Amino acid sequence: MQAINWLRENKFTVELLLAALLLTAAILHYYQIQGGREAIILFAYALAGFYFLSAFFVPDQTMPLLFATVGIKVINISSAVSIVGITFVLIGGEGALEMLMIGLLSLSAAGLLVLYFAVTTRNSSLFMYLIRVVILGGITGYMFLSLYKPELL
Repeated sequence: MQAINWLRENKFTVELLLAALLLTAAILHYYQIQGGREAIILFAYALAGFYFLSAFFVPDQTMPLLFATVGIKVINISSAVSIVGITFVLIGGEGALEMLMIGLLSLSAAGLLVLYFAVTTRNSSLFMYLIRVVILGGITGYMFLSLYKPELL
């Protein structure tokens, strides 16, 4: 129980640490250093697992009830799906386009939710979620658009 409370209190620090490790692994993979692909898989799935599990943390009391029950779950689960899609692209896995599309669509809905609640409640704790949605949505959108090849009828 102490570990769960610690994770809930330090979730943004853990998120930044895992994201930095994933970025380092992506750089290793880009320069074709041995073990780069395995490091991407390890840190990407650790970050995706953290996002998925943090959807079920008890939310902060300062957040609006609707956002705390629905919005947090949508943001965290769609972030996990996007990370898995990005990982599939980086390692050349099957199903990358589908994962990116699902992640992009759900991140778009999550972004609208965060934006709505951030504007109406003026809650500063939503700012970190907004940053995550913008950065992860941008990366997911770029990768999706670079892979998508429309079929002509």
